[in-house]
Amino acid sequence: MGGLNVSKASPSDIGAVRSLWRYPVKSMMGEALSLTQVTVHGFLGDRIYAILDSIDGKVARAKNPKKWPNLFAFQASLMEPRGRQRERCLTFVSPCLMAGSLAVSNMI
Repeated sequence: MGGLNVSKASPSDIGAVRSLWRYPVKSMMGEALSLTQVTVHGFLGDRIYAILDSIDGKVARAKNPKKWPNLFAFQASLMEPRGRQRERCLTFVSPCLMAGSLAVSNMI
């Protein structure tokens, strides 16, 4: 109700996209994209991973800054598999730690 019927909208009615961002790991900073695939679940690769607390089994959330004060200090980027490679590469960067990479199973 009250929404815009996109099929009949002109470009000026809809607006303009200034930037695209993907956040591969929930509650971490993400990466700027020049283009992406949009699926029924949103941007391909957006929030497909999360940090899991091994003690209580809950997902780490930036909404709990007392428990997870540094999540926004990390930036995650996702590289899609190429050629015969079957795994994605998830890269983490933090100003206080060295950058690191992690090969992750293709879950999508």
